Amino acid sequence: MKANAPRYEIQASFFKALGHPRRLQIIHLLSQGGKTVNEIAKILKISQSNVSQHLAILRSSGIVQYVRKDHNIYYSISDQRINELCEMVCDILKSILSRDYL
Repeated sequence: MKANAPRYEIQASFFKALGHPRRLQIIHLLSQGGKTVNEIAKILKISQSNVSQHLAILRSSGIVQYVRKDHNIYYSISDQRINELCEMVCDILKSILSRDYL
């Protein structure tokens, strides 16, 4: 029996949801405040259905949440630490890419 196997499966699923450039763009946009599917689609110049598919993945992983206001649904980041995680990863990548491997 593998120690903490469910834990690692959950973590892998979480990181898999983050593992798409469009979803990272959406997270970046939502870090600036809640937005509707239409707003995200317009900014990223992609279809509403494509945005909805990405949001469904992010929502099922607990990365984004939504609230209904009147006839609109506004999506936002569920936990500020997700933004911090993305920034930390960017910093790590900058460090890795700036190393001289020769």
